[in-house]
Amino acid sequence: MAAFWFIVSAIYRRIKSWFVCSVTLNMYDDTFKWTLKYIKDKNLIKLDNVLKAKRKDEEEHWWEWIFNRHQ
Repeated sequence: MAAFWFIVSAIYRRIKSWFVCSVTLNMYDDTFKWTLKYIKDKNLIKLDNVLKAKRKDEEEHWWEWIFNRHQ
């Protein structure tokens, strides 16, 4: 049974890597303000308050992610 979940998790991570991209910028990084300006200029966000900083937590399992997002 553990082998099955290992294979399912591996397949999920592979598919997720095709659709999800993440970038980590520190607010002290020189490119932070330029990246923020680019996002605003390209209208990728509607309001300034959409951009939020948060502490990165451990990644949850895919089934937890689905149920937590759709409640």
